[in-house]
Amino acid sequence: SRHNPTGNWCRDTRDARLDYTSFSLDFTKAMLYKIMEQFTRVELYKIIVSGIGKFAAVILTFNACLRWEDLPRSRWMLVLAWAVTFSAPFLRSVVPTPFLIDWAGIDVELKAYVQATDHHFELSTRMQNVSKMAGKACHSDVMEQRLHNTWKETHH
Repeated sequence: SRHNPTGNWCRDTRDARLDYTSFSLDFTKAMLYKIMEQFTRVELYKIIVSGIGKFAAVILTFNACLRWEDLPRSRWMLVLAWAVTFSAPFLRSVVPTPFLIDWAGIDVELKAYVQATDHHFELSTRMQNVSKMAGKACHSDVMEQRLHNTWKETHH
């Protein structure tokens, strides 16, 4: 460790190597944090919708109390307040959570991880070699002839 001029203790990690397992674990943690952040944001939106519904119900109920002498109008406001309170959870759940999540940042990070994995294991190169060899048939019946000869010698 070295002490730098700003007063912070620093460690030089420029030459440090990160093994693939640690990289994968750190990547997984980072992705979980990103997904949790997105779920929290979506849940906040849903709480705001519920809060607006509850606030509207309170306003409608209060107005119904102020206009108590006009019974049909007061009753209508209370029915409307009940409908808003009753329908708010349904309105919250009409839009599925995955549609509210911003997947763009997660997709970019996941593509980078797939590329790093491909680079680490050289998957693309190996698959290209396999695809080049897949159409070739190597005919050498030397082993078959040896097996046939051995079978003849031992069973006749």
